[in-house]
Formats: sequence, C-alpha cells, structure tokens
Amino acid sequence: MKKIIIYFALILILVIIFFGALSTFGFIKPKVLGVTNVEVLEINKDSVSINVEVSLINEFFLDVDIKEIKIDILSENDTIGTVNSTIQINLPGNDTSKITLPAKFNTSKLAELLEKNEDTLKVKLKGLIIAKILFFNTDVEIEENLKIELKSSILKAIEKASNQEDTADKIIEIKSAKLIDVGLKYSKVLIEFKLKNPYDLPIKLVSYKSDIYINDNYSGNGNIKEEIELKSKGEISEGQFEFEVENLKGIKSIFRTIFTSKMTYKTIGNLHLNILGFNVKIPYSSTGDLIKL
Repeated sequence: MKKIIIYFALILILVIIFFGALSTFGFIKPKVLGVTNVEVLEINKDSVSINVEVSLINEFFLDVDIKEIKIDILSENDTIGTVNSTIQINLPGNDTSKITLPAKFNTSKLAELLEKNEDTLKVKLKGLIIAKILFFNTDVEIEENLKIELKSSILKAIEKASNQEDTADKIIEIKSAKLIDVGLKYSKVLIEFKLKNPYDLPIKLVSYKSDIYINDNYSGNGNIKEEIELKSKGEISEGQFEFEVENLKGIKSIFRTIFTSKMTYKTIGNLHLNILGFNVKIPYSSTGDLIKL
C-alpha cells in the first residue's frame, strides 16, 4: 500500500513538474493571431472601457481553460490600460478561438496617443494568465504585441451617442432670436443660446455652419461668433449664432415683413464639436419667433 502511495506521489510530482515546464517554456501559451473586433463600451474623463476581440491559437494538444487574466497594456513601456477578467474561457487543443478581452484605458494617456498617431494603436500586452489543464492550475506569462484600430472605433461610438434624437436638445438651449442691423440690402439675425455639457468629458463647440430660413424662405447663412469650451459635465456657457440675411432673397421684402406680419425663423446645420480630440458633427435645427428690433 505504501508503494502505491509513493508511486502516486511521484507521478503527481512529475506531472506538476511537466506542466510547470510546459508553462515555463511556453508550450501551453496561447498565440495571439490578431484583433478581430473592437467595441467601445463607455467613455468618461478617467477611463475608456473597450471590449477587444482577439483570435488566438492553442498549439497544445490538450484543452486549456483560462480562469483569470491579469494583463497590463503598454505603449513604449508606459502602462496605458489593463485587462482584468475572471470569466472562464475554454481553448480547445490544436485549434483557434476568439476571446473577448475587457480592456480599460486611461483616458488622458489614450487621447494623447491617438492625437499624435494614426488610426492603429500599437501596444504590448504583458501579464499573467491563470490556466487549468486537466486537474492542474498553472501560471502562464504573456507578452504579446498587438495592433488595435481604436481611433475609428472611438469616433463611431462618440458619433453614435451624440446623434441620439435628444442629444442636441441637451447641448443647446435657445434663449432669444433677434433681427438686428437692418440695412437696405442685408440684415443680421442674432440667436442667443446656452451651451450645456452633457458628457463626463471636456467638449468644445467649434462651429455651427448653417442656413437660416425666415417665414419658410431661405434667407442666408451663419455660424457661431466664437468657440466655446466646457471642461466638465453640467457646465453651462452662453453663446451667439450670427446670420447674415439678404433682405430681398427668398422673401418678397424683409421690410414688408417687419411692419406687417409675424416673423419666424428656422436654422438647419451641424454642430461641430470636439470631444476627446475627435471632431464630431451633430445635426441640429432650431425654430422660433424672430424679435424685431
């Protein structure tokens, strides 16, 4: 009986040494083939949460069950993000698989990199995977270079969030619209508004190139008088849209309208915002009564 126990213990020790050696020399380390998909989940002032789907191959003949992932995302030896997961993942032996890595990036570091680089972000994944083979757990060190097409993915996510039907209404609140500086040929329309930051990120209103219609007739075009930057969520600032309108264009006569009837206006254009270094355009239109001064 003692011999059986001794033999079993020796076999167990040999198996542990065997799998330890396999792990140490990289025989059970999955090989990353590349990124197959990127999904931006959340963007705020501190972090950017992203699901990175990668294709990899398990060249070992046995299945490998990943129990935990602890990885740093490096750019030129600077840690810009992490991957931490306890989701159980099975990698069949001698086969390729796709797994999703829940990555979290530092917002300021990521914005700085994306501002000076092209669409593809080149990073290094360095850390540890806790894997199970048969009945044994083993630590597998990971060090892989990866290319992530991140810039376009973040831009799409921001545009998608910004183009919700109620987003523009959250950003702009019109206070008044006035017809001013009435001349023989041209007049000006001044629209005063409040700009509100609905994001947990700094935003800048760069422009609002738009057309204006008076009493449903095209009358001219305009823009904001100056750029406005809001650094925190909930911050509010006042601004002005200014339009130059041609008195005789599109309407019989602006002078006749001034003295004889109610004047209404409508603007149509795109709010040009800069968010996290990205230029985003949001369709925006405002309507209302035009005050005659």
